Amino acid sequence: MSSSDQFEYDVFISHASEDKESFVRDFAVRLIDFGLKVWYDEFTLDVGDSLIRSIDQGLVKSRFGIVILSNHFLRKAWPEYELKSLLTLQIGNTKRILPIWHDLDRALLLEYSPFLTDLFALNTAKGLDTVVLGIMRVVRPELFQAIVAWLRFQQKVETGEIGRIKASEIKHSPRRRQRLADVQMRRLRIMRALFGEVYERPFSDTYDAFLRDLHVDKEIQDWEWRALVFYLYRQEHELSTQEAQKLFQLLMMADLSKMAAADSKAARNDELERETGLDVRALLAIIQETNRHPVLDEDTAP
Repeated sequence: MSSSDQFEYDVFISHASEDKESFVRDFAVRLIDFGLKVWYDEFTLDVGDSLIRSIDQGLVKSRFGIVILSNHFLRKAWPEYELKSLLTLQIGNTKRILPIWHDLDRALLLEYSPFLTDLFALNTAKGLDTVVLGIMRVVRPELFQAIVAWLRFQQKVETGEIGRIKASEIKHSPRRRQRLADVQMRRLRIMRALFGEVYERPFSDTYDAFLRDLHVDKEIQDWEWRALVFYLYRQEHELSTQEAQKLFQLLMMADLSKMAAADSKAARNDELERETGLDVRALLAIIQETNRHPVLDEDTAP
């Protein structure tokens, strides 16, 4: 079992109750959006709680602990030994505690507990995105690299010039196999049939693209799921060709596994419905249903 598999969460967030609405909730949602498993509701600290006991509890189930240090946090009047224990946890060999300064009065900090200034911490004054990326860099460096690459790509898209290029000038990855297995080829044909008129690419081009994929069976599985969701949604909704194309584009951009596992966010769904004109709640229901195994009666066979 890998070191990451033994933990239920990537991070827990220990915070003063007063900071939940001003920062912690949005911060947690952003981390979740980037793929982290976050535990924070049980770590809202009030007067009389034990800081170190709360942190120890979080570290049992989480790879890292995030502590939000704010004026509200300091006013909880933690015992000196608990604050020193926090410093020890942050600078020890494991370094599993990640402090964040939030709207913190440095003069108050120096007066309250000078040694806390030795903690290396991210600062929310630099913006939520900067703090989130700083956490991602430590907790999930592989995702951090992907996010940075995506942001750079987006910047180039926004600032670059639009031009045309001949199809013959596009550089493709090499073919990694000479042919697909017969069953893989038939699965691609079924997929194209389910997409109908919105998938205009010649079958030979589709076949060739899958010859070049590194993990071809995983790619086919992903496309099959999208095609099934597309077909079932069209069975329930009468769509114009333009609306069907919007559905196709949305499914091509979406991570269906995350959509199947995530709780429905009403505000996000409303925004997506305005942009696409699709029934997003019905779409989510189909995605979740197609990822659910049936419940079978007990096998009574001898």
